Amino acid sequence: MKLRITIVLFLLMLGVQAQTDLVYKDLNISALCRNFVQWQQYQDTQMALYSNFEALDENGISISRLAFMQKLETGTFVCIADPGQPQQYRLFPMPKDANPGVGAILSELGFNGIRQVQMEGQDFPLLDAVDLTGKRITNANLKGNYVVIKCWYIHCPVCVKEFPEVNALVQEYSNLRKDVVFLSLAEDSPEQLKVFLAKKKLDYLVIPNTKDFMNITLGLNAFPTHFLLDKEGKIIKVVGSVDALKWVLQTYLRS
Repeated sequence: MKLRITIVLFLLMLGVQAQTDLVYKDLNISALCRNFVQWQQYQDTQMALYSNFEALDENGISISRLAFMQKLETGTFVCIADPGQPQQYRLFPMPKDANPGVGAILSELGFNGIRQVQMEGQDFPLLDAVDLTGKRITNANLKGNYVVIKCWYIHCPVCVKEFPEVNALVQEYSNLRKDVVFLSLAEDSPEQLKVFLAKKKLDYLVIPNTKDFMNITLGLNAFPTHFLLDKEGKIIKVVGSVDALKWVLQTYLRS
């Protein structure tokens, strides 16, 4: 009888150990991942995966941002910002009792991040198009300028919601320097865009009918997407939100 009780107690102790929360520098990662709302708040306020962060794997070893994104895409890792070094992110195994939504959102961030990191330093694909005003836009006539590109479409609520903020950036950087061009690629027709933009102001040059260029040539599957090109037409950064775009412009155009 005593042996049986001892075995039961031992098994219970193993169960308690198995359920021990993962803690890193006083941050309870397991508890954070169990609550999707709390995780979303943490992600929004503590993580900037679009930045030039220092990436660490699950063993605390430095890796490339691309390798970091590839691991994140698997959905089996959680990414945590070091409380003492905000621009250092480390991977930890996803807690077994994590909310499934946490793994899903991190997997999506990794998936999009892979493509974004891979494009850095590459030549922007050949572009030869006419904007809504009839102006011809090519890689050649954009050279010599930093080019800010917004990829969007009319029925993308987030794309449209950020219009006031991106318009403010046009005003700010047009006043700051004369070597910046703000260009947008939209998948919609000229007729649709003219009607839409008569009601919703966008202070970018707008090129219509670019769905295939965005989806196939650029390989985009998330909108909005923003690019910053250098004066030679090479991609400096690719990001997915207006807040990230603000960081990019602050980092590269105010230095």
